[in-house]
Amino acid sequence: MLASVLKPCNDTRMYEKFGLSLTKKGEMFIFGRASPTAQIQSVDKNATISNRIGFYDSLRGEATKAKRIIAWFKFAALCFKIKPDIIVTHCPELLPILAFYRLFSKCKMVYDVRENYYYNILYQNNYKGLFKRVLAGVLRLLEQGSKLYIDAYLLAEQCYNQEFVFHKKKFEIIENKYAEVEIQHNQSNLKSPSAFNFVYTGTISGVNGIWQAIKLIQKMYAVEQKVHLKVIGHIVSNELRKNLQAYLADKPYIELVAGSPLVAHKKIVAAILESDFVMLPYRSNKSTASCIPTKLYECLALRKPMLIQDNLLWQKKCEPYNAAVFIDYEKEKPKNVLGLLKSTKFYTRLPKEEVLWQSEEKKLYDFISEL
Repeated sequence: MLASVLKPCNDTRMYEKFGLSLTKKGEMFIFGRASPTAQIQSVDKNATISNRIGFYDSLRGEATKAKRIIAWFKFAALCFKIKPDIIVTHCPELLPILAFYRLFSKCKMVYDVRENYYYNILYQNNYKGLFKRVLAGVLRLLEQGSKLYIDAYLLAEQCYNQEFVFHKKKFEIIENKYAEVEIQHNQSNLKSPSAFNFVYTGTISGVNGIWQAIKLIQKMYAVEQKVHLKVIGHIVSNELRKNLQAYLADKPYIELVAGSPLVAHKKIVAAILESDFVMLPYRSNKSTASCIPTKLYECLALRKPMLIQDNLLWQKKCEPYNAAVFIDYEKEKPKNVLGLLKSTKFYTRLPKEEVLWQSEEKKLYDFISEL
């Protein structure tokens, strides 16, 4: 069973990668946030089996505190009901429930560490003051204590092997490389850029540079009226959503497509394919500086040129293929950026298996088989 409170049932990593890969071994159940594009039943009903995968919803609609607490009880009830042989939690929020369930079951338990949540809390601006430090400390204690009942750990980033110590007894690094989704595209979609259609996709937040992307587009539009930006993805807060909607109201060359609350990954991939350039304006932050964004692997696999905020690690990933132009989003002159994008010959070498999920799938399959 794969489980998360906030990730949707058809989440890229949980479903498209882990779920579809591990279902080759046997029946699979996914516990996650309700998604209109997944077949979902409530926890007190039989799950719908589609391709040997059953979906159960953790919560529906807005993720309020009350709904998240109710999700813990739903997850515990589901564990006792289906009695899985292996449970993989994709969030630290469910670790206490697994600790409780360990008292009644000897099933194998795995913690998929998708992010450095401790750093996220400390270095991103989602929480303030003393509460931020207390929350980060509690989270780290949960992860450290998981050594007592978690059998193995999966790490989504190479850097996590240095940043963590709680995972050392048994772990594998399973990176977020690209798993092809079922969407209509062919080599004609993988064209050389001929216009200035940009896309900003994924999680829309200040840390991920949404305002830097918008301000640069504004400056480029003043130079070249063919510039267009599509912003599509999950907005991290209602306040940011309102601010973006107000700011973009008089800017028809910037389109905002925000999910309620989520945008299906297929729509994200489609937006990337339709664009000429993908913007990765991630601001320097200790929580993400050593991580490789899933979006970067997606763009490499889809052969989409990228405009990326200066980052030496990402530059090393892109240089073998000449896949990106690296700039300082806040300092680079718009005319220079347009000139670089026009003159650069992208993808002089094509990415192959090294950016695809298949290599990670085999590692995951072997690791789970050995538990």
